Amino acid sequence: MNKNKMHFLVGLISCTFMSTAIVLCLTNFKVSKLNACPSQDSKFLSLTERSLEQCVEECARKKSCEVVGYKRSFRLCEIHVDSPSPDVDDNRCVMIKKTDMSGPPSKCTNCGEWSACDEETGHCSREECPLLTTVANGTVLGNMNDFGAKKIVRCNTGFFEITGTHSVKCSAKGEWTPRYDRNPHCQKCPGAEQMIQFPPEQESQFPLS
Repeated sequence: MNKNKMHFLVGLISCTFMSTAIVLCLTNFKVSKLNACPSQDSKFLSLTERSLEQCVEECARKKSCEVVGYKRSFRLCEIHVDSPSPDVDDNRCVMIKKTDMSGPPSKCTNCGEWSACDEETGHCSREECPLLTTVANGTVLGNMNDFGAKKIVRCNTGFFEITGTHSVKCSAKGEWTPRYDRNPHCQKCPGAEQMIQFPPEQESQFPLS
C-alpha cells in the first residue's frame, strides 16, 4: 500500500472517530450514584450495546427521562421516569440523573411529555407510549413501551375487565390502543365474596379474565 493511500485511510479513521466523539460528547454529566440502579417500576426503555455516553445522550433528548441506570458489564442502558420507589443496590450499575447532565441549549423548545428531540432538525417526535405498569384491581404483563409493543391486562380474582379488552398495543401516535388512561377498568363481579378462591399457585390455571 502506498503512502498516499495509507495517509488517506488514517485520515478517514481519525475523522470518523472524531465525528463520533463529537456526537457522543454533546452532554456533560457526573455520576449521581455508584453501585445502584433506579427501581424497575419506573423503566420505560431498555437499549442494548450502548456506551454510558450514548445512554446519557438518549436520556437528554427524551422529555420524560429523569434518570438512567447503566449496567456496565452488559452495556445495558435503562431509561427511567421519576419514581418515589427507592433505588436498588447493584454493584454492576451506575445512575445518572438528568439534573446531573448539562450541555448546549436544545433546539427543541416545545417538546411535550413522552417526546424526543431531533437536535439536527429541532423537531420533536413520539418514540414510545407512556409508561403503563398498573391497572386498578388488575395486573399489566409486559415491559416494552415502543411502537408495536403489546401488553396484557389481567384482572384480579373476583373482577372483570369492563371494556372487554384484555390487551393493549402501542400505536405509532404514541398512545395505547384501545385507549387506557389511569382510571380503573377492572370491576368487581357481582357476588364476588361467594366466588371460589384459588391458591395463588393454581390461579393461573383457572383465569377469570
